[in-house]
Amino acid sequence: MWAVVTIPEREALADALIARLPPPVLKVLDTARDLQQNHIRAWREACAAFDGDWVGVIQEDAILCDDFDRKVRNRLAGADRLGYRAVSLFNARKSSPYLRQVHARWAQIDLGRMWEIPAADGSGKTIKPALPGELCVLIRRDLAAGYPEFARRHRELYASFPGLHDALLGLFLNSRLNGCEIGEITANHIYVAIPNLADHRLDVPSSLGHLDDPIRTSGTWSPAAE
Repeated sequence: MWAVVTIPEREALADALIARLPPPVLKVLDTARDLQQNHIRAWREACAAFDGDWVGVIQEDAILCDDFDRKVRNRLAGADRLGYRAVSLFNARKSSPYLRQVHARWAQIDLGRMWEIPAADGSGKTIKPALPGELCVLIRRDLAAGYPEFARRHRELYASFPGLHDALLGLFLNSRLNGCEIGEITANHIYVAIPNLADHRLDVPSSLGHLDDPIRTSGTWSPAAE
């Protein structure tokens, strides 16, 4: 079910994480230093390799709650009952003020209040991150299978936001789940597990160059969360 994304100098972290996940697990190694393409590849290879209903991509610097596999499967069963098709098991502290509770165990980013990320190419384009990070994300496999083609068709968008991926994945998910173009998204269909079942390590530096401060950690982490 899982693909672990990593870079060469963090393979030991990835291997330790893989040992805690139920096999089989893919390791998707980024040797080109292209975050976007490595995550796209992870979703493509996970969809091809696994035949379950859900596939997940997890970063090597994730911390997992106790009895992670059982709890994830319980959460996915709950997501299925509620009709959810894309979930995150993590949200960063910086996005916690923008979450709204929609169920006893689930929340969503409130797109109306969420901040906008400007494009790096000076085009004036902005996007709002509906997905609170990509540390630990699971998507129904039939939905995730369409992501590589979306990224190919919108490669100019990815070029406008280099180094950014989670918000772009969120655009794909919400455009598909809303049945509209990316500029017409009005509702968020991505759900965040509350409490979070994964947290972000701070004892290793960010591979994206982010500051190693508590803002990168989970807003609702609990190692004992069910």
